[in-house]
Amino acid sequence: QQQHQHQPQHQQQQPQQCRRLHNEAVLDLAICRGLAVSASQDQTIGAFAAPGHQPCPPLKLSGHTRAVTGLAWAGGDNWMRLGSCSRDRSFRLWDLERRKQLLKVDAHDTAVMGLVLNSDCTQAASGARDGTLKSWDLATQACLREVDVNRNVVTSMRWIPGTDTFLQASEDKCLRVWDARTMSVALTFAVQSYIHTGCAVSPGGQLFATSSNGFGGQGCLATLWDARTTSKAADFQGHTESVTSCCFLDDTSFATCSMDGSVRVWDAQQTGQGRCHAIYNAFGTGFTSLTAIPTPRNNQSFAILCGSSSGTVDTLGWSHGEQELKALSP
Repeated sequence: QQQHQHQPQHQQQQPQQCRRLHNEAVLDLAICRGLAVSASQDQTIGAFAAPGHQPCPPLKLSGHTRAVTGLAWAGGDNWMRLGSCSRDRSFRLWDLERRKQLLKVDAHDTAVMGLVLNSDCTQAASGARDGTLKSWDLATQACLREVDVNRNVVTSMRWIPGTDTFLQASEDKCLRVWDARTMSVALTFAVQSYIHTGCAVSPGGQLFATSSNGFGGQGCLATLWDARTTSKAADFQGHTESVTSCCFLDDTSFATCSMDGSVRVWDAQQTGQGRCHAIYNAFGTGFTSLTAIPTPRNNQSFAILCGSSSGTVDTLGWSHGEQELKALSP
C-alpha cells in the first residue's frame, strides 16, 4: 500500500466562475439524467441543467425544515425520482419534472445523513447519526428492517450499481457494504485513523473511495479500496484541510474536494505509479461536495461540479491527459 503524493507539473489558480443556488453550504450534489441537483444547509434543493445538456430554468424545492444532507435518485425510460434526506429526521421523494413532493417519511430519531434508492424505486434505505439504518417499502412507507450498530454514526451512503447492496461511511472510521434485502453487513473494510466524511463507488462497482477529515495536513486523505479483496489500495495525500467529498469520473480516475479550497483529480488505477492528475485552487472558498458527468459525445472529458461552503457551485473541466482543471462558465 503506497501513499501517492505525486503532483501535476502545473497548479492552476483561477478566478471562480460559479452558479449561486443557495445561501448556505452545498452539502451534496447529484446528476439526475440531464439535471444537476444540489442539497443545502439552507433547507432547500436546487436543480439546473447539467453541463452539456439542454438548458432549462433552474428550480428550487422546499419542504425540509433543517439542512438537506444527502441525495439519491432512480429512473427508468419514462420516469425519474429524486430522494433527499435531512437533519429534520426525515427523507422525502420528489418528482423533479413536476416539481412535486411525492412522499415524506419521518425515518429516524436523529439527523438522517444517508439515503439510497433501489433501481426501480420500490425500496429505500436510510442511515442516521444515532447508528441506525432502516430499509423501507416506498409504496406503503413501512419500515421493513432496522439495525442499530454501536458508534456507527452514518456520514454517507451510495448505491452499488448492478447489485442489491450499498456502501456506507461512518464516523467510527469503518467502511461497510450492506445487503439492502436483509440489512446485514456483506463486507467490512479495515478501520482507518480518520473519520470518513464521504464515500463513492466506481461505475464498474469494483473500486470504492473515501474522503477523510483532518487539519493542517494531518489526515486530509482520500483512500482507494478494492471491493473484490476488501483491501486498501492506497492513501492519496495532498489536501491540507478536511477532504469533504469524493466521486469517480470513470473506473480509472476519481476526484476530491476539500475545505482548503482545492479540487484534485487522482489516478485510480492500481498498477504502476499512481499520481495526482490535476489541481484547481479557488480563492477563499472551502469546497463541501462534488459530482461529475462525462462530456456528451466524449467519454474522455468530464465536467466536475463543486459545491462550496458559501452556497455556490463551480463547474470545472478536465480531460484525460491534461494536467490542469479549467474553470468553465456556469
